[in-house]
Amino acid sequence: MTNQKAQHTPGPWRVEQNGRASIIICMRDGKAYSFTIAETFGYKEERESNARLIASAPDLLAACKRVAEWGKVHGTPEIQGILCDVHSAIEKAEAQQ
Repeated sequence: MTNQKAQHTPGPWRVEQNGRASIIICMRDGKAYSFTIAETFGYKEERESNARLIASAPDLLAACKRVAEWGKVHGTPEIQGILCDVHSAIEKAEAQQ
């Protein structure tokens, strides 16, 4: 095992429908890449909601990192619990297997 952080496919990611599945694909320079990040299945509303959540992952991770940096400078005792949750989410997203 190395000390490097696991790397995810950079965003943005986009949701496309493919029959009975919702597919999350990677975007580069406004164009869809030909590989699938993930597929969701199930009832239409649920699979589409899950796909949107997965597709937002790169944006959510970036937002968490901005909040963590902001907390280093402007954090108050009142928001320390929230910042702890933010740091936990970042660690979970970047954990090595």
